[in-house]
Amino acid sequence: MARNKLEDAQNHLFASLENLEDNLSKEKLEIELKKAQTKINLVKGIVEVNKLYHDGARLVLQSQELYGKGKIDEVAITEDKMFLIG
Repeated sequence: MARNKLEDAQNHLFASLENLEDNLSKEKLEIELKKAQTKINLVKGIVEVNKLYHDGARLVLQSQELYGKGKIDEVAITEDKMFLIG
């Protein structure tokens, strides 16, 4: 999977689903199921990271809005926390 879009990950999952629909031997079916499960786990991780980026961006925008309205005086960000000081 050389591309880096969520749509590409989705396409890979659907391709895996199509592979499962073929008439496969038990051994090949087990291999395809393991591949599909691995892809699902990877995509879950990708989605979670994207959700975290989205949530972080939303918090930054909200804090900038509050700062611009004078409702807070300062925004402090540490490695794992954001503080709105006002």
